[in-house]
Amino acid sequence: STGRNIDEILRVLDSLIYVDSFLIATPANWKPGDDVIVPQPSTIQGAKDRLKDKELQVKDWFLAIKKTPK
Repeated sequence: STGRNIDEILRVLDSLIYVDSFLIATPANWKPGDDVIVPQPSTIQGAKDRLKDKELQVKDWFLAIKKTPK
């Protein structure tokens, strides 16, 4: 039979709630409290603006990471 891990189910539900509530993405193996991914900007100006945002760790124009929203 297929086993079920309630902790994994709760982790996935938490991730889905965060993604829907805060319009962010959660990386693989994300756990509540871990950093999240901010969606890529849709304009060049948006990419420039994100460089000024002190809450973001900008890795590249398409990848920015921030602390999990409360």
